[in-house]
Amino acid sequence: TSSLNVYLAGLSIFDFVLLIVCMLLFTSGQACKELHYRRNPICVFYWIAGRYLIGILNIARTGSVYICVAITVDRFLAVKYPLHFKLWCTPSRALKILFGITLGTIVYRIPVFFEYTNDECGFLVASNLSTDIYYFRIYTTFSYLIYVFLVPWIIMLVLNAYVVIIVHQAYKVRGSMKRTTENYTKNLRKVTLMSITMVTFFLLFNFPAAIKHLDEVFHRKFPKYIDPLANLLICFNSAFNFIVYAVFSARFRQLSMKILCNQRSNLNDLQ
Repeated sequence: TSSLNVYLAGLSIFDFVLLIVCMLLFTSGQACKELHYRRNPICVFYWIAGRYLIGILNIARTGSVYICVAITVDRFLAVKYPLHFKLWCTPSRALKILFGITLGTIVYRIPVFFEYTNDECGFLVASNLSTDIYYFRIYTTFSYLIYVFLVPWIIMLVLNAYVVIIVHQAYKVRGSMKRTTENYTKNLRKVTLMSITMVTFFLLFNFPAAIKHLDEVFHRKFPKYIDPLANLLICFNSAFNFIVYAVFSARFRQLSMKILCNQRSNLNDLQ
């Protein structure tokens, strides 16, 4: 295995959790809205589980951001320092970084679990914490803007731009390489293109979420459809990553087919 595979495995777990939570949270919330928030099993589930699902969703979103940053740094080191890369970026070190990202994200997102509560009727409502002006300005606005948008986005944009330039230059010198070196460079370029594709679409899919947050910060009046569009594209981004895995990784395709075929054979046996 490699450090990149460790990061991709971690990202796939975060993506899977995000997709499951999105399905549970948004479908139950919309269904409850269509039912005019009458007391029924769907609304009761939304009211009880909503605050926890929102917290888990924010953990998954923030964690996926910094795993994408880790992937970007990993590819930057691979093309910038190819001789030292295997020494620096070992799978065990990547696993420690992944654990650190997960732990840091959970700690950073703990306050979100207390932004909603249930009133005396059991309805899901905003808590006093979420309406506190200092909490909104410091945590919800500025810390989120800095640590979730500005810092990771700048790192990903700058390093990916550099990686794209290096990969483009590699095409020019390809003809002068020996076969063994060419094969190594081809594999390196393939996984680098995969990571560039993932990070690029991550930025595109998360751009409406950034716009929505700017709306909250600067009180600009953006169209109302920005909020649901941002949530939808974030879910699309997690699903899109699995498509990228399937396109670039033969191993992922083989493993997916094996799992699907086993599940299908098990269903046939039950029938």
